[in-house]
Amino acid sequence: MTLNTRRVRLIGATDRSLKQTVTIVPEKKYFFEITQAIAQKGQFIKYDLAKVNASDSVQYHLTVENTRKEQGRYFDIISLKTTSKYQPEIKISVFGSIVPPNQQPAAKN
Repeated sequence: MTLNTRRVRLIGATDRSLKQTVTIVPEKKYFFEITQAIAQKGQFIKYDLAKVNASDSVQYHLTVENTRKEQGRYFDIISLKTTSKYQPEIKISVFGSIVPPNQQPAAKN
């Protein structure tokens, strides 16, 4: 399986649209389907799982978007249920850090 990230970071101001897409590509040898996406809390995010048929493979795109309208931080986990006997679940961590409009998020060291 190819996965471009296991962590989604939604960092920015309350007046901005914050979203990120995770791409999951099953290996041909160990092919699986993703049957369900479930957020542990789902309080400050909305998400969409789309199956995309590429020319020679299948990809899944999980798009995660911030819905929090006030400043603050949050954490969530999205569990992707699969048909794989080797990896029946894929977990994606979601971190949100929302600041007031016209304020820069704190720099990471």
